Amino acid sequence: SDQYIPQSWFDGILGDTGALTYGGYLARYNTRMAVATDVTIELGAAQVSGSTYNVTATVGIEAGGVAKQMRIYIVQVLDYWPMVVSYSRNGLKQGASTQDVNLSPGGSQVINRQFTFDAESWSHQSDIRIIAWAQRISGGKDVYQAAIMPWPFTPSDPPLGDMDGNVLVNLDDLDDFVLA
Repeated sequence: SDQYIPQSWFDGILGDTGALTYGGYLARYNTRMAVATDVTIELGAAQVSGSTYNVTATVGIEAGGVAKQMRIYIVQVLDYWPMVVSYSRNGLKQGASTQDVNLSPGGSQVINRQFTFDAESWSHQSDIRIIAWAQRISGGKDVYQAAIMPWPFTPSDPPLGDMDGNVLVNLDDLDDFVLA
């Protein structure tokens, strides 16, 4: 039979293998939540077709913050997977390629990734989640910020130049302006 050993990480700093009590999880969570951050992440998504979506993560540094080099991760998880039990939460289904960003205070960058949800995820849409996090690239494993977007997804604000509403700026946006 398959056996699963739970792992939990809190901001890439505090990690545990094996089950903790609720109080144990809560104590670790509260410890990391007490650490201030100047990094922001906003998530949005737009359907391309069927079970394929363009996901955007807008990562920023607050105006009074400190410049940072970060690696941005975006993944799709399925709640109550791989086993349909209450303690099997947010199992990893797929991850997009990471992107490194250098941001100054007051700056932001939009990262676009496309996800096609597998049949199992698509048949449990209400359990689909997109999670993104910004993590230190060198000198530690600190996670500066994380965000989760549950189903149904929040529509992305289209980037400047996105004429067809697919959250990407590309040659397809010119189709409306090309004369036959």
